[in-house]
Amino acid sequence: MTSHSAGLRNFLRDSALTFSQQSLSLVLGFSVSIILARSLGREGVGILTLVFLFPTLITTFVNFGVPAATVYFLGSGKYKFSEVLFNNLSLSVFQSILGLSGAFVVLYFFKNYFFSDVDQRYLYWIMVIIPITLINMNLRAVFQAISDFKSFNATTISRLVGTTVFLVVLLFLHALTISTVIFANILAEILTLFLVLKLLRRHIHRSSTRSRIHVAYLKDALHYGARVYISSIFTFFNYKQDRFLLNSYLSPISVGVYNVGANFGERLWLVSKSVSTVIFPKIASLKDNESQRRWMTPFISRHIFTGTAIAAAVLFWLTPFLIHLFYGEEFANAASVLRIILPGVVFLTVSRILSNDIAGRGRPGINMILAGVSVLINLVANILLIPRLGVYGAAWASTFSYTISSFLKIGVYTHIAKVPLSGLFILRSSDFQVWLRLIQSSRSTD
Repeated sequence: MTSHSAGLRNFLRDSALTFSQQSLSLVLGFSVSIILARSLGREGVGILTLVFLFPTLITTFVNFGVPAATVYFLGSGKYKFSEVLFNNLSLSVFQSILGLSGAFVVLYFFKNYFFSDVDQRYLYWIMVIIPITLINMNLRAVFQAISDFKSFNATTISRLVGTTVFLVVLLFLHALTISTVIFANILAEILTLFLVLKLLRRHIHRSSTRSRIHVAYLKDALHYGARVYISSIFTFFNYKQDRFLLNSYLSPISVGVYNVGANFGERLWLVSKSVSTVIFPKIASLKDNESQRRWMTPFISRHIFTGTAIAAAVLFWLTPFLIHLFYGEEFANAASVLRIILPGVVFLTVSRILSNDIAGRGRPGINMILAGVSVLINLVANILLIPRLGVYGAAWASTFSYTISSFLKIGVYTHIAKVPLSGLFILRSSDFQVWLRLIQSSRSTD
């Protein structure tokens, strides 16, 4: 087996493990979505969407790119396990204080701009989840950095499993309301934290370094993370600003309809998200093997693009039937939202993979700049189209910005990596030979 194939085999093994978790997440996510839609209706779904966006907004603004920095520096071997673990915990305390303070500021000054028609009590209750989420984010990144994807995936899925179980219980007790859904999510996040801490204990022996504040790591983490941090803020608004604007221009009902359609389409990111999770630490670890980098990322990209495009074509035709079957006539307009957003979702699968390759090369600033351009395009398009086309305008704005930003990312990547554009999209005859060698190798080791 060639070195390329050998490296790919390990990569695919980790990706398959992550994909299985993402598949379970898909099933559970759909289950939760259907339960909420059938029980709470369009307005209830819209309000919950905005409520859960609140802690996501805050944690995005105060995470400072620490999870990505953790993956990069621990994955590349620059710092030891215990150094990263202790300092990430210390950073979590600081981030939590800052996050809760910022949350109160947002509610006091900007509640009517971002969360009009949302009961303020819901927003105060969900603030409890902010420090727990930050700790989970910073600690779970350690699993990703050391390629312990079994633990990483277990802690990823645990919250969704807990939420689903709690919602089913509430449904049977006829106690499913916006308030109880919020508390179910808080409890699930707490259970996830306990699981994270339990699984981390198995790795404590990795380093005998004493726990202390490591100034050099903090400087490096915040310096690297700053570029990822700004990019993550841009990415958050690129994906989520349409919900805020729909609520501002229209109502929570429009948010509920749009969220069902958009989330349905974004499920196509299942494979690319799984691969992206693995490719970041992999590319960072291949800092001295550029040929492997240049071969692996395009190989992955063209396969993911082809598979996603086929799935999108099938979903396009099935959309009206699926929306009616799972969500009911009340959400019928979500089918058109989904159809409009599909082309952008397909192209963004490639962009997601390339973003992690670029970040793994230690150049997250490029992603930051391109994310800024994308969010600006999305914002202008939303402002122009939502007043005229409503939820359909938001969908067109998303697909425009996703497509344009993807091709900008593709152009930059092909320049950096010196690979042809066709290599990212078009399958090659040599790809089948690679798969054949992988299959033969798997049989020989069984």
